[in-house]
Amino acid sequence: MLSATRIAVRSLLRSPGFTATAVSTIAVAIGVNAAIFSILDAVVLSPLPYRAPTELVAVWELMESDPVRPVRASAGAFVAWRQETKALSKIAAFGGIRLTLTGYGEPVALDGSRVDDAYFDLLGIPPRLGRSFRRDDTIRGAAPVVLLSEGAWAGRFGSDPGIVGRKILLDGVPREVIGVMPTAFLPTGASATGTMDFRSNSSIWIPAELGDPAPRNSRSHVLGVIGRLSFGSDADTAQREIAALEGRLRRDGGEKTVGARLRPLDDEAAGDVRPALLLLWGAVLFVLLVACVNVTNLHFARSESRRREMAIRAALGGSRAALVRPLLVESLAMGLAGGALGIVLAGWALPLLLRLTPAGVPRLADVRLSATTIAFSLLLSVAAAALFGLGPALHMTRRGIEDDLKEATRAGSGSRRTRRALGILVVAEIAVASLLVVGAGLLTRSFRRLTDVDLGFRADRLLIVPVSLPKTYDRWEKVAAFHDALLENLRRERGATSVALAYNHPLEAQWSENPEILGRALPAPGASERTYWFRSVSDGYFSTIGVPLREGRDFDSKDDGRHPGVAIVNEAFARAEFPGTSPIGKRLRSSNSFWGPGLPEEFEIVGVAADVRFLGPSRKAEPAYYLPARQFPISDMKLLVRTSGDPLALLGAVRAAVRRIDPAQPVGEPMTIAALSDAAVAQPRFAMRLMVGFGAAALGLAALGIYGLLSFVVTLRTREIGVRMALGARASQVVRMMLAEVAPLAAAGAAFGVAAALAGGPLLRGILFGISPADPVAIIAAPAALAVVALAAAILPARRASRVDPMVSLRSE
Repeated sequence: MLSATRIAVRSLLRSPGFTATAVSTIAVAIGVNAAIFSILDAVVLSPLPYRAPTELVAVWELMESDPVRPVRASAGAFVAWRQETKALSKIAAFGGIRLTLTGYGEPVALDGSRVDDAYFDLLGIPPRLGRSFRRDDTIRGAAPVVLLSEGAWAGRFGSDPGIVGRKILLDGVPREVIGVMPTAFLPTGASATGTMDFRSNSSIWIPAELGDPAPRNSRSHVLGVIGRLSFGSDADTAQREIAALEGRLRRDGGEKTVGARLRPLDDEAAGDVRPALLLLWGAVLFVLLVACVNVTNLHFARSESRRREMAIRAALGGSRAALVRPLLVESLAMGLAGGALGIVLAGWALPLLLRLTPAGVPRLADVRLSATTIAFSLLLSVAAAALFGLGPALHMTRRGIEDDLKEATRAGSGSRRTRRALGILVVAEIAVASLLVVGAGLLTRSFRRLTDVDLGFRADRLLIVPVSLPKTYDRWEKVAAFHDALLENLRRERGATSVALAYNHPLEAQWSENPEILGRALPAPGASERTYWFRSVSDGYFSTIGVPLREGRDFDSKDDGRHPGVAIVNEAFARAEFPGTSPIGKRLRSSNSFWGPGLPEEFEIVGVAADVRFLGPSRKAEPAYYLPARQFPISDMKLLVRTSGDPLALLGAVRAAVRRIDPAQPVGEPMTIAALSDAAVAQPRFAMRLMVGFGAAALGLAALGIYGLLSFVVTLRTREIGVRMALGARASQVVRMMLAEVAPLAAAGAAFGVAAALAGGPLLRGILFGISPADPVAIIAAPAALAVVALAAAILPARRASRVDPMVSLRSE
């Protein structure tokens, strides 16, 4: 083995150009693979940082109105599950909150979660200081307590070890700090769209009042629920058991649920980024495959210059195994050198890649060049070495001694078998490149379709600032008065062209209802109920976000709690409930019981607004209805300010306006609707950019392969070309002859690649928007791009062949 190593090292040192080219090619491919794998490993492959994470599941309810889309659990359903489910050993509920901390510098809004007593124990996360919640903390009337995050403890309280036992003021309520929790990636809330939110930066946790004697409310669906499977149980068993409980709740008069859905918690954490990351990883593996083919081409081309060496070694008694061994050691040395250099390149490229990665990708803080990534990259390097080294090694040692010695003494004769092998490899290389180019074309076309979608509102110069009023605003009149004063203050600000308030901004949907349409027969027993998005908005909302009214009127200052209730519906609502007729004048009833009596309960439809895609460009506009904020006041609102200049330049005026009304009231982190619109397409943009880059890399490597093949062919056919030139062949004829070597290979490779893309198209169906996996533009673009690349790569060696001096060529024979 030492002898083989010495031979391999000497051979590589004698060919520095070949060695450098091969090592650098593998290094780039391994580096890109390591960078993408680092993200995939942290986000998808690594287990969640909890105790026995594979036992954890998320639990959702399914509504009769839409049995496909999961919804958050109701308190009544959760209590029933906790008390009666045997397939889950523990079950915990949680929901997002925002509370205002006062008394420690400037008032600040802290984001966190309301959780029950089983939450941290179920996840297996002990407190950093103090204790976690107990069951008696969650019973109504219990002393108010709070848990701080390690970040909030350090940032707001200077890591004071005496914080445990101290009371702090949150939303005007003194709460005793009972513990400090370590920084961790935790589920913090569940959205109305059936996705679970995870964060590493929650600031506080307070107990959810779900312990006995909590009311069994089965109508308000606001809770995220996670559970741990019992020993010997599985998700299917737990789902059947909970579905049976849902059926009983329905018979007992609960809301019309039809079952439950359990999903592994790691699926919830990865969210919808898993398919995109797996696609990208598959793409970079194909790039590595193209790189390996290129290095194999280099080996085959080099094999012609080593046939005499191999023949002499065989003539001196070397066995085939003895001949192959140093060749494989050469390949292994190049593979490991390329892998090591690739890991260095990945360490340099990973921060750049992370800056391109959408902020919504979970667990990005955990992405690093880990030992797992390094080990995987080195293993991949060894596999690549075997892939690009074994074929040429066997090829160089398979022929007879006499034939090799005879051919090795004939200058420029060459091996037809080598040319055939190179041709096959170039076809494979072009096929893989075609596959990647088709994928890049599909994602690019899909992204353009996505960004061309009309969201239904104007996204320019619109500032969004969350304003969450504390519990001291305990009457609807107080909430309405604050909102009126805030809007009045800001409407006088220079630079604010329009101002409004809304429960959700235009790209957010967190509240759904099934309003009763008055004057219509009630649904028959067992009939499906429709659920629609609900939004409470101030007057001026539609003009502020740029949504036109198709019919009727807008809300105005008279639509308050002392006047009859009014509503505006969108076009999708009108089509669903009043097909073929105008909804103006129709009436509906919506629940507003959380404020008690005094506000309208019935609402006359006075307008129809254009549709807005609340859920982003990839989702169609869904039915929604709007109520005036004065008639349905909500303490947690978004302030929307249309500006004449930079939206963020008006943030100081917004803060000043809030302080003039209530000095203890903070404002949340500002956003712009342009940034939110951009974030809505960040993930497909990320996938598109990387796929285009991988496709370009594959095309570049394919071009190098074509160039190398033709250069080798020119060398082999020097004598033939000289004879042709001596017999009167023109330079253009020689160029055409050389290009004819490439044309059928490029055509075959493109055909195989396009066929593979069509066969694998269904795998992309869930990622594409607005186009088919067999999109003709993308399918045609791949062969066109390859034709251009093949021509560009072939033209230089073809022109070199046309300049062969016949006399020099013939004299060499």
